[in-house]
Amino acid sequence: MDTSVISNIVNEYESLPYDDKLYVFELFQKQLIEAKRTEIRLRADDAIHNLENSFVKKGSFSDLLTDLGND
Repeated sequence: MDTSVISNIVNEYESLPYDDKLYVFELFQKQLIEAKRTEIRLRADDAIHNLENSFVKKGSFSDLLTDLGND
């Protein structure tokens, strides 16, 4: 991470009028929400892939306790 770039961004942000600061904040907030959605989608795809390829077990809570007891 380049701290000088971040520092420049913060300095530029601080010099903005209030309405522009609010707009930038909302824009970044929306971008973060979309980034989180993307990460969740990737994790879900990975989980589906692992389930379809039998890389994970499925069963009841009782099955889990039995498996844990066999280690």
